Amino acid sequence: MFDVKCQDAVSSRMIITPAFMDRVVQLTKKTGNKYEFLIQDNLMYIKRIINDKYLDINTNSDITKNL
Repeated sequence: MFDVKCQDAVSSRMIITPAFMDRVVQLTKKTGNKYEFLIQDNLMYIKRIINDKYLDINTNSDITKNL
């Protein structure tokens, strides 16, 4: 269910805890959407995955290139 990519495994375990993963699961169940998260420089970016065209924006692009 989760695909985590990081440069520092210890730091990622401090942020992506079982409680955090549970909240993400609850969010996806409640909204019916899928999300991508980018955590960088003490900021969290959340990208909602949209399957249909919405304002003709490419939502399948890499989240790191949308900054």
